[in-house]
Amino acid sequence: VLFRSVHLDQWATFITTPKVTASEATIRVDTTVVNQSPVARIVGLSLVLVDPAGRSLKTVDFKTSEAVAPGKTQDMRVEFPISEPTLWSLENPALYRMSVALVEKETPLDGETIPFGIRDARFDPDKGFCLNGKYFKIKGVCLHGDGGAVGVAVPLRVWERRLQALKAIGVNGIRTAHNPPAPEF
Repeated sequence: VLFRSVHLDQWATFITTPKVTASEATIRVDTTVVNQSPVARIVGLSLVLVDPAGRSLKTVDFKTSEAVAPGKTQDMRVEFPISEPTLWSLENPALYRMSVALVEKETPLDGETIPFGIRDARFDPDKGFCLNGKYFKIKGVCLHGDGGAVGVAVPLRVWERRLQALKAIGVNGIRTAHNPPAPEF
């Protein structure tokens, strides 16, 4: 792995959808840039949004660059609307992908691609959990990061079978236990 003195902080990029309707959604990308170089660096973000069908939907170049002092970190946020989003639901778990590139002038320094779903999820103290305007009960389980007899090096097919079986018996929520789950999960 090539070490870059200016890079996106590990696990610091989050994509949220603070406003969601059937006709429009607001996409918010938050990340943290780390400058481990001896000089201040002027950097920005370039984003590419890919829809659930795999089509490039929107490209956003973050024109306002940020100066990141040497040895410091800088939080960055980009927010933009999209029309007629495909909403994530239990019946249709549609995932978008956001490619986030850290750039200095025209040169890419670092990047990552993050899958995410667009949905309106909230809790109402009187009615319970609401997803995209539909109220229902969460029927959850707690899962450990192992695959039984196969240990913690769990093949993807074991996860697929396990999640299909849980969904078949009505599970619609999972809490992972003890350790961070594998990325495949």
